[in-house]
Amino acid sequence: MNEDNIKLEELIALAKDHNEKQEKYRQTMLLLAKCVTVGVCALLGCIALFVFIYAPKLNNVLTRVDAMLEEGETIIANAEKITDDLAAIDLEETMENINKLVLQTSDGITSSVDTLNEVSQTVLKIDFEGINKAIGEMSEINFDTLNKAISDLSAVIEPLARLFKR
Repeated sequence: MNEDNIKLEELIALAKDHNEKQEKYRQTMLLLAKCVTVGVCALLGCIALFVFIYAPKLNNVLTRVDAMLEEGETIIANAEKITDDLAAIDLEETMENINKLVLQTSDGITSSVDTLNEVSQTVLKIDFEGINKAIGEMSEINFDTLNKAISDLSAVIEPLARLFKR
């Protein structure tokens, strides 16, 4: 029985040793699990911080990029329309129209110059001396005498007017 006890004691010692090693591994695994948990929490914290700090800025940048792309599309559409319009222009007809417009403008200017010459000739024909003489004669009129004559005439005509009204 001694031999059995010794074997049993060896087995018990081996089991204790094995249990101690398992406890040591369990504590190491627990420490590693805590480290991994802290690392994951730190990573999640960094991600949350990034989202709260940089997401609005990134959203603004993306909004501006989207607006610029829309403006670019509008500019390209306008450029295509202008290109189509320019391709549709008949350059020879346009040049002919410009030449006609220049000729009409030239004719209008010539006509205006002719009219201006006629007006200046008419102004030159005016008898300024006669006008000055008439102004001088008008200044010699005695307005007091004229007013008295008009009053006298009114006094004579007024009774006649009353007579014919009846």
